[in-house]
Amino acid sequence: MKLTTNYGAHERAYQARLQAGKKSWDSSEEYASFFANLSEIVSLKYFEKETRWLELGCGAGDVSQWLAQKGVHVTGVEISQTAVDLAREKFKLSNNVGQFFVLDVTKDWLCLKESDKFDVILDSHVLHCIIGEHRKALFENIKKYLAENGILIVATMCGSVTNIPSDNTDYHFSYPILWANGIAQRHIAMADDIVEEVQDAGFCIEKRTLKIRATEEEQDELFLVLRRSD
Repeated sequence: MKLTTNYGAHERAYQARLQAGKKSWDSSEEYASFFANLSEIVSLKYFEKETRWLELGCGAGDVSQWLAQKGVHVTGVEISQTAVDLAREKFKLSNNVGQFFVLDVTKDWLCLKESDKFDVILDSHVLHCIIGEHRKALFENIKKYLAENGILIVATMCGSVTNIPSDNTDYHFSYPILWANGIAQRHIAMADDIVEEVQDAGFCIEKRTLKIRATEEEQDELFLVLRRSD
């Protein structure tokens, strides 16, 4: 089955947020929860100064900002130009050091040097936005830029989907794709299936944490700490 995607919709979403006066994707409370989860699953040594982090799906730079305040070297990539502009603005105002690029993570990462290797690559809720064969391309790109002893951190939606927002939206468990108006929007699989997928892609599991949603409007969230196995 051919899957129609529209990753560029993130740019329109950020433009709409900005027009509404919002300069972040999530609320401060949601970011605080995300930071707490990262602190819980990631070894302290990866937060040491000079550690090189690459954030995939950096959005408007809120997570990168938190990392930079810890003294790590931060590079962020994001498909939305508006979001990248916001991230650069935030770093300039806070005098933090980081670099940000517009990038479709499923294509060649031409904004980075082939010699660039990162101690930590953080998937900030990108994987559940990537559909079909593009997911394999993402994992291959990650392996090119992950340092020999580096880790990949995945934060992704998972579990059964109960919140179907409109008549134009549907979820097919067998794919498992959340659709809206004929466009594949999210890949939301069961946690065990995602674990099997990343293992098949050449990674081994160091840590696995499942955060169960508090309400039916939310979605379960899987956190994985991975290393290359191939």
